[in-house]
Amino acid sequence: MFRRLSQAAVAASVLALAPMSSAFAAESVSNSCTSGSRQICISFALTNTGGTNYSLTYTVNSVNGSNAGYFVTAIGLFGGTNVTGTFTGGTSQPGWAFSNGSTGNCSDLSNISGIVFCDAINGNSGIQSATFTFSYSGTEAALSTVDVASHIQGISQGARGTCSAKVTTDAQGGTNGTTSVASSDCTGGGGGTTTTPEPASILLLGTGLAGLGGYVRRKRQAA
Repeated sequence: MFRRLSQAAVAASVLALAPMSSAFAAESVSNSCTSGSRQICISFALTNTGGTNYSLTYTVNSVNGSNAGYFVTAIGLFGGTNVTGTFTGGTSQPGWAFSNGSTGNCSDLSNISGIVFCDAINGNSGIQSATFTFSYSGTEAALSTVDVASHIQGISQGARGTCSAKVTTDAQGGTNGTTSVASSDCTGGGGGTTTTPEPASILLLGTGLAGLGGYVRRKRQAA
């Protein structure tokens, strides 16, 4: 009897020391890409790390097949159902500033409807991936309905330089997320290249067509 009681006490002690698992199922997207010629692929995972503490791991996997040149200057949680409460905390990214809503440093995402929490940095020293930690005083059920938005700069346009895009990612209903460009200042929106003829080229083409027309006219007269 004493031995059984001792074993039970040891087991209870082990269970007491073990971390309690969270009831919050991780909301995540693995390499979800936008469609069209300007392809932006994103991954993220939103998890509860205990109590009211959460982490958001965010990565831009590639932009137009490349993993160089671009950088992220704002990341936000938006939309959702009955998302009320205060977001506070710190982050592993020095210089980034938290704010509720689309105010302050999160103005880059202000045109995306329903920003409830945002982390951003001023200037051009953005990131491609990071894990953000924060606390949320609202309900876990509400937080599990939010989507993720980000502002990506430095997207190459070849000879036309670079542009930026605001990208949203939806992971509601599991890991089968969809990603789309909410707005973009990239030429053509979809990323296709359009070549505009220079005046000299147009003049040369016109001269050639005029000469060809004269040749055809002379051939007809000779016939």
